[in-house]
Amino acid sequence: MTAARRVEILRPFAAYYRQFEVNTEVLPTHALGRGHRRLTPHIYTDEEILQLLRHADCLAPLGGLRPLMYRTLFGLLAAVGLRLSEALKLGVGDVDLEAATITVRQSKFHKSRCLPIHASVVRALTEYRRMRDRHADPDPGAPFFISRTGDFLPRDTVENVFKRMRSRLGWRATRRPRQPSHPRPSAHHGSSACSALA
Repeated sequence: MTAARRVEILRPFAAYYRQFEVNTEVLPTHALGRGHRRLTPHIYTDEEILQLLRHADCLAPLGGLRPLMYRTLFGLLAAVGLRLSEALKLGVGDVDLEAATITVRQSKFHKSRCLPIHASVVRALTEYRRMRDRHADPDPGAPFFISRTGDFLPRDTVENVFKRMRSRLGWRATRRPRQPSHPRPSAHHGSSACSALA
């Protein structure tokens, strides 16, 4: 928590206490700057995206569903620009490979949207779907990205896998102002993402 945020929290208490102790000082709202700052997202380079997808291929068990699933998931985030939470909520029926579209339901502001996807993304999703359907329920309402139990893949699981991959890749904390300390598995575009998925 920043000092500016502490001031924001303490100001109402100080204002209330001043009625009992008139000498109580109430600091101005932005005395130490803004308490809420939107962090600048990490913008992945083409090389970082390629490294991430290659490393996903090396996850255990080699040749199994898990490495293909993480490669597909991270590639989809980069190529389509989905939020991680949106990708993890996708059902099988939301990914229309024939129409080359993805339907994101109840996203930000409780709105749904239909997104076109590149032919190379369709090929990657088709490859994943074929293997996925050998391990899990192909029903349209079933999760597209699945946990070991066949349920929706938990966000915590993905973030833990990503942190381990980030460490092995040697990605270091950035030093730019307002930048997150480390890259996160978020939806940021890279021009090489489509070709890398293919």
